[in-house]
Amino acid sequence: MDVYFIWLLLYEDSDYITVSPRKTEILFGKADHINDVKYRSNIINVGVDMKTNPVDRDPFFKMIYYLLSETMEPAEKIRKLDEECGFQINKSCIERMKNMEYISDYIWNEGQKHGIILGEQRGELRGIMLGEQKAAKTIKEKDQQISIAVKALLLSGQTLDEIANLLGISVDEANEILEKHN
Repeated sequence: MDVYFIWLLLYEDSDYITVSPRKTEILFGKADHINDVKYRSNIINVGVDMKTNPVDRDPFFKMIYYLLSETMEPAEKIRKLDEECGFQINKSCIERMKNMEYISDYIWNEGQKHGIILGEQRGELRGIMLGEQKAAKTIKEKDQQISIAVKALLLSGQTLDEIANLLGISVDEANEILEKHN
């Protein structure tokens, strides 16, 4: 029994169907039984031209076009599927389609919420990082200014105690700043 993966490729230049049988290859380890495997995987690519009106197209491709059209209203889709493709949709199908739509919307909304949370977290972390960088730059600039002031006041004959008192810092802080910027 073969396994088939069906890929719908929308917005192709034409309608087509291809099948790509996959050969099993051993990438790691030893698997002598691999030739006895009953299942083979196949990829079926269904290319659908969603750009062109499906007037004279195969009913299968019309059906896909109508089901997946982003420009048609649901009522128009149902009418076209019935009239042109012979695909009648009853109330049960409509309810199932609504449920699928709700599930799809729910998944989309939850994904969007998760993305927003991640974005906010990344933005917050980036903001913190930028704030820390700016603070470090500001402290460095302030230390340089204090160093220049301390040096100038020392040259004018004032003591380190007087300078520290004048600048509102401790003598130890004044010494550390002088050492950093000498």
